[in-house]
Amino acid sequence: MHIPGAGSDPYGDDVDGPTLVLQCYFDNPVALDLALAGHGAFERLLQHDVFRDLQEASACEVSQQAMLVRRYTPPADEAPCETQRCTYLVAYERGEASSTGFDAWLADYLTHHVPLLQAFPGLLELEVYTPVHWTSALPFARAQAAQRNKVVFADSAALSDALHSPVRHALREHSRRAPSLGGGSTHYPMTSRSLQLRPVNDRETT
Repeated sequence: MHIPGAGSDPYGDDVDGPTLVLQCYFDNPVALDLALAGHGAFERLLQHDVFRDLQEASACEVSQQAMLVRRYTPPADEAPCETQRCTYLVAYERGEASSTGFDAWLADYLTHHVPLLQAFPGLLELEVYTPVHWTSALPFARAQAAQRNKVVFADSAALSDALHSPVRHALREHSRRAPSLGGGSTHYPMTSRSLQLRPVNDRETT
């Protein structure tokens, strides 16, 4: 679960980031489809007062997207669930006039950008996400990010230190030379916490 956090990036200060991001992991597409189906786990979760209030807020736009996970660092399983982290959530969009094929762009990103990300001082976790096809009964718009990534640090100070390191400058230089998707990107610092969700029996009420 991610909520807005803090961090200093010399190359940008994106505003109007998400109020809440629920990032859920599934072992396979079938499990995902079942959770997103009518009367599935997500539909029951969204009946909770907190989520119902968010959906009813006039300024709240809710979206969903399913993505494949590429994990480049071992998950921090040793950390207690209540431990907070600072996460940099990044999304890349593809412009309509982009002349770069996505496969070529992604190959360049994975080959050259990811090794630089792995060199960030204080890095705890790094994951890269690409879209997959999915089915969903949820009444929310489908986000269309071409690619996302998650870079995790112990706290906002560690994130800021990493973003002011030579690695960040090297990442910027690579972005200038790399193929362009033409749609821009967003970078949001978030405060993150891992939660273990307990399966809810269909007969159970909450």
